Amino acid sequence: MDRWHYLKDALQARCYKRIGWIIAAVSLTQEGPQDYLQDPYPYRLVQSPTGYSYVAPDEPTRLVPLTAVAGQPLFQFLEETPELDASWCPNITAPVVTKFGNLLVNWICLVEAFGAKYPFVTGKFKIGAIETTLAKTLTDTPEIGATRQNDVFYVDEMLVFAKNLNFLEALSPLCVYAATPKNIVAPAGRDAFKAQLLKEYEGQLNDPTTLAAFEKALKEYDAAWLKDDPSNNSILMSSKVTDIARKSMYLTLGSNQGFEEGKMPTVVPNALDEGWPTDPVQYSAMINNARAASYSRAKETQKGGTMAKVMVRSVGNFTIVEEDCGTLRGLPRTFTKVDIQQLSGRAIWTGSGWQVILPTDDVMRYLGQRVTVRSPMYCRSLKDTICKACAGMRLADNPQGLSNAALEISSTILLMALKARHGSVLSTTRYDVQTQLT
Repeated sequence: MDRWHYLKDALQARCYKRIGWIIAAVSLTQEGPQDYLQDPYPYRLVQSPTGYSYVAPDEPTRLVPLTAVAGQPLFQFLEETPELDASWCPNITAPVVTKFGNLLVNWICLVEAFGAKYPFVTGKFKIGAIETTLAKTLTDTPEIGATRQNDVFYVDEMLVFAKNLNFLEALSPLCVYAATPKNIVAPAGRDAFKAQLLKEYEGQLNDPTTLAAFEKALKEYDAAWLKDDPSNNSILMSSKVTDIARKSMYLTLGSNQGFEEGKMPTVVPNALDEGWPTDPVQYSAMINNARAASYSRAKETQKGGTMAKVMVRSVGNFTIVEEDCGTLRGLPRTFTKVDIQQLSGRAIWTGSGWQVILPTDDVMRYLGQRVTVRSPMYCRSLKDTICKACAGMRLADNPQGLSNAALEISSTILLMALKARHGSVLSTTRYDVQTQLT
């Protein structure tokens, strides 16, 4: 039997539920000639120096040979599959050519949890997008024996999905690169390219815009070096790694804030692998930058605690009681990809009245649009009260809900400060005054 026909049968037999089968399918293993007899489950893979075979489903002691090349893995996660249909995977609705890894993850996470209800996912498996789809129709688990609907997702199915996602963590040693010959060194020709840039921008790097252009050119050069590397576009080379860690290690340290806020940062053109700079000011900046993160983490945490107390006290007397104050005024806002989900549960002005955006509604249709949102800023409730309509669905059922909102603001500010101490990216962007002020 050829390996693809074998894979189809093995998946139908749920062999992927055994981590040992997955390991044997994507890597080279070694075992004794009779070791498989200790657990001769149907379609169990058996590797030998001469090739592959598998345990016959109807006879545990019989091995069926596979027409596969000995001495190399039977499958690779990024290997392209033949054209697949529903006979390969229940949630395939149209013929598709995908990767072996995609096929495996669909079986493990989607088919096991939802059967054919959730359509086959190709390309990157984005958990957030899947959870957003599930949340729209998520329903309590029905009673035993009750009929299950095909157009909703149930809590017990969601729990299976979450459990199987955790199972995928065990596969990371098989498919996540720890290092490659390219990503553990500086890009070839870096010194000459960097010298050319330093000559071009000589005396201008203290200007943040120029420094951003200098760093961008270096990162683009590095990206071209890593373009064909297996680690490219993996979590090992995420934007945080390439923009901060790898940039500092192999390209340039760039601007270093140190301990003094509000002071113009010192620019250090050196990368860490080039050693300490001979310039005493740059040397001090590099040392201070290495120590500043630990100091600031404690300092900003203390400041965040104080800020949280101040904000909670500022709204501590406010309660959410009245159903609707009847206001016709609201806060004009333009939502971006960063904050569009905040629109869920809020009310917007339609021209003739307020319309509540339900969690099941598609908020993305308001992306980039200027809308007037119901806000506590324009609530007409008397004294220290806010009406439920102005507070929004998230806070409406909790009379002291404004305190939670205040804590969320302080937590966001604290998180921004702490993240800055892990490194920041210097880049330029077009500033939209209208969007930022709303």
